[in-house]
Amino acid sequence: MFLQLFHKECKQMLKCLTYYVFLICMILFFVGQMGDFDFVKQPQPGQEDYGTKYSDNPSIIMEKTISSLAYEYALNKFATYPIGFYKVVILSGKKYDEIENILCEVTGLNKEEVKTRANEFFSSEKIITGPFMPIEPSKNLNYEQFGVLMEKVDKLLGGGSRYSEMYRTQNAQVPITYEEALSYYQEIIDKDQVTGAYARLFCDYMGIILAILPVFIAVTRGLRDRRARAHEVIYAHKVSSFHVIVSRYTAMVVMLFLPVLVLSLYPLSICIYHGSSLGVSIDFFAFITYSVVWLLPTILVSLSVGVLFTELTETAIAIILHGFWWFVSIFTGVSQMGGGYGMNLIPRHNIVGNYEVYQEHFQILVTNRIFYTILALLLMVASVFVYEMKRKGKLHVRRKIFANRKSQL
Repeated sequence: MFLQLFHKECKQMLKCLTYYVFLICMILFFVGQMGDFDFVKQPQPGQEDYGTKYSDNPSIIMEKTISSLAYEYALNKFATYPIGFYKVVILSGKKYDEIENILCEVTGLNKEEVKTRANEFFSSEKIITGPFMPIEPSKNLNYEQFGVLMEKVDKLLGGGSRYSEMYRTQNAQVPITYEEALSYYQEIIDKDQVTGAYARLFCDYMGIILAILPVFIAVTRGLRDRRARAHEVIYAHKVSSFHVIVSRYTAMVVMLFLPVLVLSLYPLSICIYHGSSLGVSIDFFAFITYSVVWLLPTILVSLSVGVLFTELTETAIAIILHGFWWFVSIFTGVSQMGGGYGMNLIPRHNIVGNYEVYQEHFQILVTNRIFYTILALLLMVASVFVYEMKRKGKLHVRRKIFANRKSQL
């Protein structure tokens, strides 16, 4: 019975316009992010640039952050991301004076000296190297005091600035040496076997889109049955509520996950081609492994939220609820773009390689993915329960809605 229902649900998916919109959006997003990626090349001695990295050295973090503050103070244009989107803050009056006082405190300079430094900087050609104005922290400033003062700056700017604890370390970009670049390259070749590094990047990008699009599929599928009054026919059959919900859910998971695996064949083929030309060993199953462990739980959660709240409310409210969760996850994930993961719905690893960070936080990533898999399964159990209650006539969502509207009138 389950297999028959599963097969039927898969065919229903192929008749759903929303499913093809999902495929188009996913393909366009993939092409925009990974359609033309550069394969890693072995660094050579004497190159002008080997890239940059974020430093965790407190002295460098303080120097770079204070230099950024001086630069933005002089322009009176502060870049912030209060809700994930870029916003320029221009201060006046008391708030601007407070920023000025903080800048004087962290540099040990008086107001006139700070203004003189700014005028000298902007009158030179060094301005093209912004957003940093070279200025040193006070010798009496320790890292704890620095953190407290930068939090004050962030609060004055309304939050989401480069001075908050979340973004502060991203100010401290330092050049990568040849030795470091060569070490990163060898990690990709030897430890990641090439494909591991690109599989993580693939999962980083695809996780963004797969954390939101599946909920539209689940909501559309549920509401379509309501409009067609198909539930009345299903209720009359002997098939269990468990089989009805789980077969539908499984069909959606399979139909959404298969295109992900198909898309992964493109970066895999690029890795195989370059790997063979370099004569290095390739992990042919890296994209499948990473996709199952990294991306599948994201799909499971997005679908389960859509199924439960659509079944519970018979509305599209799941899109709003999950959309808000997705938005918050994108915003909070900015601080972990190079790895780290935490318990965010969308684990980020927006860099090729960084194998040491991946290994260091591997257990956190596994815990994260297990947690969201269990959460998705619990939501599905709740969906089966809600469906069974409605089937037995013990839960009447629309009747309650109409009754509340009448009472309000």
